[in-house]
Amino acid sequence: MEWTVRQMIQTALRNSLCEESPEKSIEEFIRISVENQDLLERMLSSQWRAQIEHIFVDAMHSSLLELIRAKQPDLDVTYQDLNLALNFYTYGTIGVVLEYCKNPGVNIEQISKKLYKILSGRMMDF
Repeated sequence: MEWTVRQMIQTALRNSLCEESPEKSIEEFIRISVENQDLLERMLSSQWRAQIEHIFVDAMHSSLLELIRAKQPDLDVTYQDLNLALNFYTYGTIGVVLEYCKNPGVNIEQISKKLYKILSGRMMDF
């Protein structure tokens, strides 16, 4: 089962990196999670939880890093700052994806747009 989840996430990662917009990249992860919700629930309720979470973290981290590199190739930020931001966005995004994938009627496009607004800093201005 771990292999199946790994393949599912790798497919989502490959597909997300080919998408034309950041919203569509995020949408791909949500779509795959919703489509495989039963499998994910079983895996997250088993002794494989840590491995499954790690697979999600690695894939989302890679996807967000590629997104940042594509959108801001000349970004002037330290490695530590970039890593901190990526970890924050990665864990937050995965938490939302896993929470919303439990609802098979979720509006995937709407959630991905909202997540992108949060990630891009356009949702709230503190």
